[in-house]
Amino acid sequence: MYSFDCRDAAAKPDNQSDSTRRIAGHRAIAPDRGRRQVLIAAVALAAIAGAVPNADAAPVFQGLGLYPGGIYSRAFGISADGSTIVGQVSNSQRGHQAAVWTADSGFTLLPDNHYLSTAHSVSHDGTRIIGVVQGSTAFQSRLGSFWERENGEYTQNTITRLFHAAEVSDDGRFIAGHDQKTGVFGYRWQSDDMWQILGDLPGGAYYAAPYDISGDGSVIVGTSQGDYRQAMRWTESGGMVGLGDLPGGTQDSQAFAVSGDGEVVVGISRTAAGMAGFRWTEADGMQLMGEASHVDELNYPQSITYSGDVVVGHSRSGTNETALLWTLDHGARNLKELLSVDYSLDLTGWDLKSIQDITPDGRVMVGYGVNPDGQTEAWMVSGLDLGVTGPIPGVPEPHTLAILGTGLVALGAGLGRRRSAQ
Repeated sequence: MYSFDCRDAAAKPDNQSDSTRRIAGHRAIAPDRGRRQVLIAAVALAAIAGAVPNADAAPVFQGLGLYPGGIYSRAFGISADGSTIVGQVSNSQRGHQAAVWTADSGFTLLPDNHYLSTAHSVSHDGTRIIGVVQGSTAFQSRLGSFWERENGEYTQNTITRLFHAAEVSDDGRFIAGHDQKTGVFGYRWQSDDMWQILGDLPGGAYYAAPYDISGDGSVIVGTSQGDYRQAMRWTESGGMVGLGDLPGGTQDSQAFAVSGDGEVVVGISRTAAGMAGFRWTEADGMQLMGEASHVDELNYPQSITYSGDVVVGHSRSGTNETALLWTLDHGARNLKELLSVDYSLDLTGWDLKSIQDITPDGRVMVGYGVNPDGQTEAWMVSGLDLGVTGPIPGVPEPHTLAILGTGLVALGAGLGRRRSAQ
């Protein structure tokens, strides 16, 4: 996840072929064709199962490299199956540019017709990517944008009303973002070009900046300006509600991420010791995730699993960032130490700065750090088992896919034997 903080706000103003036959109105598949289709489906399921990290496999760390001629890369978002990663790269022709990474192609530039661009997030299946495009100097030339994949190629579409497109729902239908002209207006945009203004909290300047959206698009979280800058949660049924802040220090909080089911919110709040990470549920309210401004505590959460069991992000102490993850059972863990000590991975020379996103099942995460050559480089960790509870809509478990694939292969073989016996 990539967050953008827009603190300046103006004053508040007053979404039948021969091989088939029909039986009782339904299309029936003939034995030969049926066997072929079942076997094809089995092969497809086996391929999917191979793409989803195995719960029993040891974790794998992979630097994603740089774009040819570039000097850095950063990963900000990942699709649910871990196959499509989006972010930002530099290239020799211009400034940073939105890019998509796959295992087959590495980093590929996304078309943008602008000087600068960044990809923040990607839909469940990788077909829709959202982000922003910007001119070389004019701050107000920023435009929310999305890229649509068709026949293997992405095409760009700008959302003219959005200054910043922050996140996308699982199916790509909803996009949360904001405009910044006469105020900071939060919106939920739909694929049919329908708009919904989110409103804001009472008091202060008009300010509503969404940062994340739930899997089905019904819950949006971010920041609003009421009597103070405050984390907010918006729902279709209840509108916008402030989440309060942690005790101590100046009143100030921001929500950065929401679980896929919309029930858990994470963000930061100011305490007497500085900014600290929080985890919010309706039952428990806002809870401190660790001591503020401490290198071993997750005080800048960026993303969360579907059920809210695992939170990822980084700690920030001065100008130093350290990639951390947080679980209900174990609290905050330094990612490099976890991979090096618990899994014996060799990360010599790497300085992992931030975990930016995690798949709904918690098995794959992406972020950026400094590689052994001193360059900022995107990376991916796959094959993790962090104890995330399920089931997760749209993300079959690996053993389920294996069972389905085995069953379909057996069914296909049975059809073949039956055909031979006839």
